[in-house]
Parts: sequence; structure tokens; C-alpha cells
Amino acid sequence: MALELYLMRAPNFKELALDAAISSQLTNYEEMEVEGRAKKDSCRYFNGNVCELFRVRDFSVSNWISQGRMDPHPIFCYACPYYSLESNGAVELSLTEIYAFYYKQRISLERELEWIDERISKMGVIPVPLGLMKRREGLIAMLEELGRKMKVITTLMRITKAL
Repeated sequence: MALELYLMRAPNFKELALDAAISSQLTNYEEMEVEGRAKKDSCRYFNGNVCELFRVRDFSVSNWISQGRMDPHPIFCYACPYYSLESNGAVELSLTEIYAFYYKQRISLERELEWIDERISKMGVIPVPLGLMKRREGLIAMLEELGRKMKVITTLMRITKAL
């Protein structure tokens, strides 16, 4: 069964090389790779061969590149900021720009979390509204997810710089 799944995936040499380089640097690589593969397979922009959204500029986190179009590595799909967003056409981004996008998101979430914490501390002995506590928990979960994606992007930047 495991051999059948492996052969269905049919990784090429570049994917195997990226797997080897990335897996040693990320603690939950297997989980991220599985989630990335699921996102890739269900992504509206992946047509089975290439990503219709991204145009390659300065990174090589893909299984192959042809005419600026790429078959993205699943770990890139894991960290893709466009997975569930609408887009009006092709996007040309670098890993640095993707990192900056996540950094801005993190700053925004941290500000909102600080505001909620201030509000909770000002309430004193008054019971905290359940909605506020749920929002706080959601923000913390989103910050953790952003942190994982930012770590993936920084790892990919280091690896592609070494290539």
C-alpha cells in the first residue's frame, strides 16, 4: 500500500532534493507536506500540471519550471497566501514579498490581540464576554499558524539562496 501511494505521487529528483533539504530544518515537515499536498490538489489555481496563479521570479521551490510557470512543491502550497483568495490574474511574487505579507498580517493580529487583552484587563471582576474570549483564542491560533508559515518561508529563502 505504501509503495502504491509513493508511486502515485511519483516525486521527481528536484522534489526529493527539496524534501531532503527542507525536512531537516522544519520540525513538523511531514504534516506540513501532507497539508501542502492536499492544498495543492484542491487548489483552484493548480490545473494538475502547473500553478495558473504564480509566475516564477526569484525562487525555485517548484518541481519544475517552464516559461515562468511552475509545478509548486507541496511545502510552498502549504505556505501559499493565495490558497483561498480570489485573484484577478497571474501574480509574480518573491519569497521576500510573501514573507512581508505574512509579517504585516502578524503585526495586525498582534495589535488586535493587544487591544483585546487591554479590554479584558479593564473589565476587572466583570465577566468577560464569551465572544471576546473566542476571538482572542482565534487570534492566538492564527498567530501560531502565521509563525509556522513564516518559518517555512524563511527556510525556503535560505535554501534557495544556497542554490
